[in-house]
Amino acid sequence: MGTYFLDKIATVYIWLKSLNFSEKIGPSAELADFYVLGSGAWTTIPWFYRAFRDGFKGIKMAQQVGDRIKEGCGYSYVAWAGFLANKPATGLEYGHKGSHML
Repeated sequence: MGTYFLDKIATVYIWLKSLNFSEKIGPSAELADFYVLGSGAWTTIPWFYRAFRDGFKGIKMAQQVGDRIKEGCGYSYVAWAGFLANKPATGLEYGHKGSHML
């Protein structure tokens, strides 16, 4: 999301197109990556329901494909969403999981 600060609308459009394309392919490391990144992206709007939803989907997908690094990143993004959504218990819980995994 390097273009986020240059053109936010184009960045969101490209990310959603890539997410839709990856969903058509099915469970993969790339789809887990888009879900995990989406968790962080939705917090900037802020749309915390989607941030948690995509974060948890990314964690589950990373577990399915066996990508422990992406799973740990997912925990970190969910922790960030928890802090921004004023849910510190959730943020701490997933922050601990992410830090132990990474």
